[in-house]
This record gives sequence, structure tokens and C-alpha cells, in this order.
Amino acid sequence: MQMQESGEPKEPDISRRQSFRLFVVGAVALATGRGVSAILAAQEGGAVITLTDGTWSAEVLKSKIPVLVDFSARWCGACRQMKPICKKLAQEFDKKAKIGELDTDTNEVWNDYKVELLPTFILFKDGKMVDRCVGTQTEDTLRAMIHKAL
Repeated sequence: MQMQESGEPKEPDISRRQSFRLFVVGAVALATGRGVSAILAAQEGGAVITLTDGTWSAEVLKSKIPVLVDFSARWCGACRQMKPICKKLAQEFDKKAKIGELDTDTNEVWNDYKVELLPTFILFKDGKMVDRCVGTQTEDTLRAMIHKAL
């Protein structure tokens, strides 16, 4: 943090436009119950969506496009290894399919899908599970799963 000569913290130098955008994103997140990161990801497009128990129904079960969910945890090395692949697929399938990540340590919905090993990838279409694979996967394997659901 930058300090003024008086030793007080200096206000961040952001434009009125950036300030307004942050205000709107915060208001939308509050009104919809979605996290700010989920709102920003949706605005940017092509980003992996952070899923929670609270956003599960809207983002996965009611989605009009297929959703590939990466059930993972922060401590899981194989899960971390899959992050760049998921990000690349999210950009590739932007607006055709969603890629979401659900942290199994902070959410409970994974229990409904009998997730026993991490990472587990489950593909949903029209709110129903249509495909599943467990463990580290290749980019091509996940891409093929998504293509089958399109």
C-alpha cells in the first residue's frame, strides 16, 4: 500500500468508471446471492466459474448450456495440475459450455454425486449428469466429453 508523506494510506488511483463497475458488481452479487468473483467471471467470459452450494442450482442444474464441473480441493496436487486445462477449455467453449470448479472442502453438494476421489469431473446437460471421469485427465479427454454434450 502506498503512503502519503503524512504517513496515512494513499487512496487507490482508480477511475470513476472502474469505481462504478465495482459498485455495480457488488450490488449484483448482493442482490443475486452470487459471489463477486462469479459475477466478474461471467462478465469477462471464458473463465472458470467458482461454484458453491448457493450457486449450484442456478449455474449447473438450470443452465441452458452444458456444464463441466471440476470437483476439487486446494490441498489436492492433481486438482491444481488440472487448473490450466480447465481455464483453457473455459476460453475455448465460451458461451457454448461452462467450466465450473467446486471446492469439496467448503461445499456439500458433492455428496449428492458420490464424489470419492479428486479430481472428479462430471458433465451436466439440462440439469442431469451425462458423463463422468475421475483423476487427472488430458485436455483432449475433457474436450471430447464436452463435444458429446453439445
